[in-house]
Amino acid sequence: MIIKKSRINSVDKYFANIAEDKEVYVSVPADESNIDLLKMDGCLDGTCVVPQPIGPVTMFNLYGKELVHKEMEKESREIERDYHIVDWHGTDHYGTCFQNRMCYPKEYIFPPLSRIIRDSGKLRSELLTKADVELLKHTINMFLEVFGYCEIVDKDENPIGQKIKIKEVSWRILPPGKYPWERAEKALDDYFEKAPGKNKEVLRNNHKTFAKYEPDFLAIGENSFNGYVVYGYTNKNLYVFESNQVGNATYVFKGDWENASQLTKHDIIKGNLCHKRIVHAKTWEKTVKQMFE
Repeated sequence: MIIKKSRINSVDKYFANIAEDKEVYVSVPADESNIDLLKMDGCLDGTCVVPQPIGPVTMFNLYGKELVHKEMEKESREIERDYHIVDWHGTDHYGTCFQNRMCYPKEYIFPPLSRIIRDSGKLRSELLTKADVELLKHTINMFLEVFGYCEIVDKDENPIGQKIKIKEVSWRILPPGKYPWERAEKALDDYFEKAPGKNKEVLRNNHKTFAKYEPDFLAIGENSFNGYVVYGYTNKNLYVFESNQVGNATYVFKGDWENASQLTKHDIIKGNLCHKRIVHAKTWEKTVKQMFE
């Protein structure tokens, strides 16, 4: 079954004659153009990626989303933003400020982090069933947004190596050595450029704070961890996870880097296993300073 649309609103007409527990893949051929779209050139079978955001579906797949509850009463919220003012001498002044505003409550919806796997001449999803209708619809729409079409493959009629071992490259570890701001900024230039939304100077200033304490380890998130940077301070046994989305908290973990790197994105966002969770508020920089002192 091949689907050629910009997106689907329901899976009902495509799966009317398929049992609830029937396992299927969403797939496209692993031809040169499709591989280029995912930047998977040179990847072996079993390698998987979380597609980079190119539209609303892939954006939600990687970053999740916030639901604004306008049916509820507004609440006070502290917001961090850039400012630029010109004094009466005509001199420009730039910086970061915090404002208290009355806002509707928000609810964070976790990203699905659906992956695309290279396997025996195909680029496919993981196994799906009709019973998980929302994930099935999301995965189809993700393929449509990335490739413009997709095929639904019944694994019994067209087996494609179900037992293949999946390996995901989650972190790009930079060469060892001290990372003062001049070196860290250069290494993270592309990271800052691709950061979503406004207030990119706020983002740079937040990362500059960690570079000030001279990390000796730097890792940039890939695939499902896209948008995160890890600053490692091995002499203090501290590993700081900082996001490129303004407003996300800072998460600090203690222990070996290998242990920290095994965490899921859900673990990081929830902060269930972290040593410290530091919210970006007026006291953020002071709290970071106290942690290192």
